[in-house]
Amino acid sequence: MRDSELHIRSALAADADGLLPIWQETVETMTRLDSRYRIAANGAERWRASFVAGLSDPDRHTALILRGDKPIGYMVGTVQANAPGLLPEMIGVIVELSVDSHGQGGGVGTQLFATLSDWFKTRGVSHIELRVPSRNPIAQAFWRALGATSLYDQLWIKLRD
Repeated sequence: MRDSELHIRSALAADADGLLPIWQETVETMTRLDSRYRIAANGAERWRASFVAGLSDPDRHTALILRGDKPIGYMVGTVQANAPGLLPEMIGVIVELSVDSHGQGGGVGTQLFATLSDWFKTRGVSHIELRVPSRNPIAQAFWRALGATSLYDQLWIKLRD
């Protein structure tokens, strides 16, 4: 395999340190676009612990994309119960997508989505839901280009002291 070739595999705990800078870049972008997002002082530690713990969850899958041996992005999906009384009973939820800024626009996210979509199908999932920051036009355009449509509005309220 050449260094420029992309390949996807399931993430391993050993991948956490290589993915941390990609996660960091993503959350820093989120905080620049919307001041309501704030990174915890121990955010990197908490992300790493959650990433590693999630790898042992049978209802969660993390797809990793590499260029050569270098990780350039990942996507995390989980199978969850739908709202009580609604069908289908189980839905797929994309909970994280992070791509190195140098890999954006090259089909990296689309390939990760295709991989996770296949995993969801093996779990009997017929549709996927996800949260996309409203102030991130690049993320909005990416998901809409894949066929995502609005399902509901998620609102935010700061509670007063």
